[in-house]
Amino acid sequence: MSEIPNEITHDQYAVRLKKLQDLRATGVDPFRASFSPTHFSAEAIKGYVEGQENVVPVKVAGRLLIIRDMGKSQFVKILDQQGLIQLYVKKDLVGEAAYAAFRKLDLGDIIGTEGTLFKTKSGEITVRVERCVLVAKSLRRCRRSGMGSPIRSRSTASATSMSSSMASRVSGCCSAAGS
Repeated sequence: MSEIPNEITHDQYAVRLKKLQDLRATGVDPFRASFSPTHFSAEAIKGYVEGQENVVPVKVAGRLLIIRDMGKSQFVKILDQQGLIQLYVKKDLVGEAAYAAFRKLDLGDIIGTEGTLFKTKSGEITVRVERCVLVAKSLRRCRRSGMGSPIRSRSTASATSMSSSMASRVSGCCSAAGS
């Protein structure tokens, strides 16, 4: 993780601004990524073929809303125009450098991912990420809209699901807040 001076850790905006400066220092422009999704979330989920794990390729993009860290892998959920989709990001699949960069992302960042579809043990259709790109860095979190804030969990015990009405409210608050 990037080193953040103690005097700014209390200010989330300052922490995110420091991450932005760190990205730019490494030659990454966090607002100029070109990524062309092939599917929206609902289309990708409909594209899953039962019994054909890791066969259907997809490219999806959206705002990072939920992160569940499992050590060498993460389950995350992104929100696009059609709803939520779960992503599975594993260090062995994306590579060590890409995984380290992924772990530095914040809730609200917009990412693009490429991978294949599979169904988890709990039955959720998920993208097994092979490549991830930061499309836009969010300097501010989505505002609360009476439904709680996005969740960053370090354990599977706090697994969360969102209803479609909640997802639309999140989409609305994220659109109002901007990146």
